[in-house]
Amino acid sequence: MFSYFEWTRNLSHMRFGRLQRRFDELRGRAYLSELEQLTGREAPDRLRKNIVRGACELDLIRSGLDDTMRTAFQDLRDVMHNNPDINDYRTAAFAIAISKIAQSYRDLRLVPSQEG
Repeated sequence: MFSYFEWTRNLSHMRFGRLQRRFDELRGRAYLSELEQLTGREAPDRLRKNIVRGACELDLIRSGLDDTMRTAFQDLRDVMHNNPDINDYRTAAFAIAISKIAQSYRDLRLVPSQEG
């Protein structure tokens, strides 16, 4: 299910949550501190744990997958909206795939040949 994200992580030799988790924890503590100051009350332990907890690697993977799926669906809708001849998601997906392949070929022609 997460193979693309695991592959990306393995290529970079870095865990996704390594940098993000600490930032999330510090930001959560700051929010909680401000909330407690504004209300004049201390937050319950359950709420404190939820707010201060940083994102784990699985949370970041799920977030990345969600973002990827939302973007892909928006691309499908855009193709269907802009092309009246395309009226189903499968055809829209094929159109996007062919467009990406065509762009990769155009990009290859812009790169100078490595042969001498």
